[in-house]
Amino acid sequence: MIRFQWRQQYQRRYPDEFLDRSDARGKGDYQIDYVPAPRVTEADKSNDQRSLQRALDRRLYLLLYGDTYGAPSGKPVWHFPEKPYESEETMRKCAESALKSVIGDLSNTFLVGNAPMAHMVVQPNEDHSGSSSFKVYS
Repeated sequence: MIRFQWRQQYQRRYPDEFLDRSDARGKGDYQIDYVPAPRVTEADKSNDQRSLQRALDRRLYLLLYGDTYGAPSGKPVWHFPEKPYESEETMRKCAESALKSVIGDLSNTFLVGNAPMAHMVVQPNEDHSGSSSFKVYS
């Protein structure tokens, strides 16, 4: 009981005008009604397949056409940017350097996480029996 009375004695008392202003916050004429941009753009309507301003509700992946690291066949295929893991601090830094070697500036990119979601071990085929297996991270 004594502790409660001590708190009441030293409690701050604010003027009523101050408390009334805090209740009215967000009710002024300055508030703007937010209208999000439409997900269907002019590029969608005109079926412009080369524009990046289309299909905004779907993900966009960067795929390269060429030789992959350690590919036994030597034929070009579609693949994600890749590079061998050498001396980077983390797997994310390795992925960023692989992407930077392809597109240069990384200011408009977004990496989903800090760790790979999966990996697979690629075994050498009969033609390249001298090479060792390696892991590919996704």
